[in-house]
This record gives sequence, structure tokens and C-alpha cells, in this order.
Amino acid sequence: MNIRSAVSVIVLFSALGVGAKVPVNIVRPKPTPALIADVRKGEKPVDIETTESTVEENSFFKRLKYNIVFTNRNNRDMAGDLELPLPEGAFVCGYSLEINGEMIPGVVCEKDKARVAFENEERKYVDPGIVEHVKGNVWRTRIFPIRPNIPRKAEVEYIVPKLNAAKILFMNAMVKKFL
Repeated sequence: MNIRSAVSVIVLFSALGVGAKVPVNIVRPKPTPALIADVRKGEKPVDIETTESTVEENSFFKRLKYNIVFTNRNNRDMAGDLELPLPEGAFVCGYSLEINGEMIPGVVCEKDKARVAFENEERKYVDPGIVEHVKGNVWRTRIFPIRPNIPRKAEVEYIVPKLNAAKILFMNAMVKKFL
């Protein structure tokens, strides 16, 4: 059993000794971003600080923003692939990368178009950024350069459904039935 499918169930017993089940308490681990970088012998890994904030919320969805700060404590420029696991059912809707002290927003587009744009910018020796879906609920972005002792920022916005798909389908069917 993997950690994503772990569910904590609380069962209470009454004073009479009869078991009674209570609603399921689902415990979801908080997503933890990881930076995969080429760290040489004697070097320190790049520090990652994250904060998560709610940007917008309604009855059905919650839009959140991850603010991520990278600090390279080594004496050379480094690069890394940031892997960001998101909650189940979430999808990325925004991305910004700090370039020359300014947050530059990305554009959401199809994977093939994004890859072509990324490669074109890279050929111009411009600092491109791309967020791509890897597998399951994991997203990845390449961060370069991460200069020595100069914090670098990235922001990833994502949307999480507050209701599971079964509830949404049921509610949709009920609305159609009564319209």
C-alpha cells in the first residue's frame, strides 16, 4: 500500500460494547516538492523553501499557489528539475519564474507547443521555463540558473476539486433530472 492511498479510519465503540463506524477521516500527506540536481562531492544540496496559499475558493474548487524559493549555497551555478507532487485530481493553471528580479508569467498551452517554445528560447540563450505533467499527480519544471547565494523564485498555481468525481456526477445528474 502506498502513502497516497493510505486512509485513516476512526472507529468508536459505545459504552455498551457495540461497535459503531464513524465517517472516514481521509489523511492526505501535504505535497513536498523535491529538486533533483547534480550535486558534486563536498557540495550542499540546493535549499528549497515553500509556502502555499489559497488564492481563490468556491463550493467546487480551490485555487492554490505554491511560492518556491531556491538558494544555492555552493560556489557555482546549478540547475535542477523541480518535481512537484500535487493533490489527486489537481492540475496546473499558472506558472511564473523569476528572471532578473521580476516574476515572468508563463503561458498555458499544449505540451508539443510548449516544448518547441522552450527549445527556441533555449537556443537564444534565454532563461526559459516550462512546467510539464510527468505522471500521476507529479509535475516538473527545470530551474536554471540557480546562482550561488542569490535566492531564485518560482510560483506554481493549481486547482483542486473540493468534491470527488462521483459527487460531481451525481449532482450533475440531479440538476439535469429537475430541469
